[in-house]
Amino acid sequence: TSEGRAEGFTIGSATFANGTGPSFVNIQITPQINAQAISLAGVAGATLLPTGTIVINNVAADSNGVYRVPQSILTQLGDGDFQAILVVGGLSIGSTLTGTARVREASPIPEGLFVQTFNASGLALGDHGPRIDGGTTAILFNSDDIPNTAGLTALDGGGFVVHWVIDGGAGEGGLAIQRFAANGTKQGGVTVLQGLSPDLLNAADISSLDLQALDNGGYALTYALGFESAGRNAVVTANAANQTFGLTVVGRPEAFFVGSLPSNAQFALMGIGNDGLSRTVPLTVGEFGEIRITNAVLDQFQIDNRFTLQVSGLTQGQSGNIFISTLQDVSYAPGTALANVTSALVANSDGFSAIATGSGRAESFHIDSASFANGTGPSIVLMQITPAQGFGIDISGIPGASILPSGTIQIVGLTADANGNYRVPDALLTQLGTTDAQAILIVGGLTAGSTLNGTIGTRPAIPVPAGLFVQTFNANGLALGDHGPRIDGGDTPALINGSSGDVNVGVTALDDGGYAVHWVVDSDGDLNGDGLAVQRFAANGTAQGGVTVLQGLSPDLLNAADV
Repeated sequence: TSEGRAEGFTIGSATFANGTGPSFVNIQITPQINAQAISLAGVAGATLLPTGTIVINNVAADSNGVYRVPQSILTQLGDGDFQAILVVGGLSIGSTLTGTARVREASPIPEGLFVQTFNASGLALGDHGPRIDGGTTAILFNSDDIPNTAGLTALDGGGFVVHWVIDGGAGEGGLAIQRFAANGTKQGGVTVLQGLSPDLLNAADISSLDLQALDNGGYALTYALGFESAGRNAVVTANAANQTFGLTVVGRPEAFFVGSLPSNAQFALMGIGNDGLSRTVPLTVGEFGEIRITNAVLDQFQIDNRFTLQVSGLTQGQSGNIFISTLQDVSYAPGTALANVTSALVANSDGFSAIATGSGRAESFHIDSASFANGTGPSIVLMQITPAQGFGIDISGIPGASILPSGTIQIVGLTADANGNYRVPDALLTQLGTTDAQAILIVGGLTAGSTLNGTIGTRPAIPVPAGLFVQTFNANGLALGDHGPRIDGGDTPALINGSSGDVNVGVTALDDGGYAVHWVVDSDGDLNGDGLAVQRFAANGTAQGGVTVLQGLSPDLLNAADV
C-alpha cells in the first residue's frame, strides 16, 4: 500500500500451487534515510540490497498471523518514513492474493512561510494560521546566496509587513510582500515587486539584502552584489634549484593557498602597474598557508583580473600544490561579435614568441607577420588556455589537448583554418560559456630578436555589477526607477563575499517616508568588517547628504574574533 507506513501484513486469501502454503515470504523495506546507517544485527534473514532496500527472507507470522517489520528496525527508523511490502511466492499463476497492511498514519509536515502574532505580554494571538506564500510566490528555501530570504517590517499602527524571496525554480525569482493588521489578519493579497533591477535578478552572487516597508506605503530595497568565486589547482615541481614558475591567474585574485609548499618557497604577483609597465609585488604567506590578496595589493596594478603568480626559492625536487581562488568580475556573451586586438612581441633567444592580450577573452589568433629562422614557417604552434574555473573541463575528443600541472590546457599540432586563424576549439568554448579564460598562441622557429605580429579575435568583457545598491518602490510594488549607482565604494565599500553568511546590509524606515541604509564596511578587502556606514534617502529614493561612518565604535566590536 502507498498509504501511511506499513508495519505489519496479514494474508487474507490466496491460492497456493502446492495446495498448502507459500514457498517463501519476505519483507522488503525501503527507508527514506540511507539504509547503510541501519544495523541489521540480530535480524534473521536480513540483507541490504545494492538498491538500498532491506530484504528479510523467510519471515514467519506471529500467533495472530501477522508478518511484522522487526522492532529493532522500527526503533532505528523512529518517526522517519519508509515503504514496506510483503512478497509471497508459490501462488497459482493468475490467482489473486488479498491481504491487509497495518499502517501507521502519516502526519503531514508543515512547509512554507507562516506568521504568528503576540500581544505585549508575549502571549500568542492564535496559531500561525495557513501559509502565506505558495503557488507562484512560494518562498525560496535553503539559499546558498541569500542568508535572509524572509523578513518583517513593523508599521506605526501596530500592523506589519512580511516580505520574502520567491523561488524561481532555479534560484531567486523575485520578491513578494503581504501586509497584516495589528491583530494578524491579512490586508489585501500578495504583492510581487515589479521592475526589480536586472542586475539583481541576474546576479551570480547576492551577498545580502534587506527590504522594508516605508511610512508612505512604499518599499525600500537594498542589496549587496558580489562576484562569483572560481578556482583551480596547480602543481609546481622544481627540476633544478632557483627555478621560477609563472602561474596564470584569471580573474580578480582573492587568495592563494600554498600550505603544501615548503617554507622556503617565495611568492610574488606580477601584472601591469599603474604606469603601464610590468610590476612585481612580493606576497606574504599568512596563517594556514593562505596568501590573502587585499586592496593594498590590487591598488598597485592597472588591470585587476590578469596576473601571473610567481613561485621561486624551491630547491631541486621540492614540490607542492597551490589553489588559486579568484573572483569573476567580468562575464561574456557568447553570441556577440569578436573584437580585433593586435599583438607585437619579440622572440626570445630560443626563437619563441606569443600572440597574447589581457583584453577580453581571446578566441582566435592570426599570424600577421613574422621572421622565421628556416625562411618558410614556424617549427611549432601551440595554444594555451587557462580557465578561471579549472574543475569539470572535459578535453576528451580535442586532438593534441592535455592539462598541464599548472592547470592550463595546452593544445599542440594546431593548424590554421582557411582564413589563417587558429581558433579555440568550440568544445572548449561551449564549456566556458560566459566565464572567464585567458588564451595565448605560442609560436616557435622564429628568428631570435624578431617581432611576431598578430591579430587576436577577443570576446569583449562585460563588467559584473558589484557593490551596495538601493531601489525604491511605490505602494503598489512598482519600482521608481532602476537602482542607480552603487552607494558604497571609495573608503566605505560594503563587506561582500564574506564567508560568515551574516546579513551585512539593512534598511531602517523613517517617519517621513524616507529611509536609511546601513552596511558593514570592508575598507581593505580582507573579507572582515572594519566599521559601519549609513546613507540617508528621501521618500523618492534620492540620497540625502553623504555617507556617514560611525565613529568611536567599541574596540570590543572592532577586534572581536566573531560577531
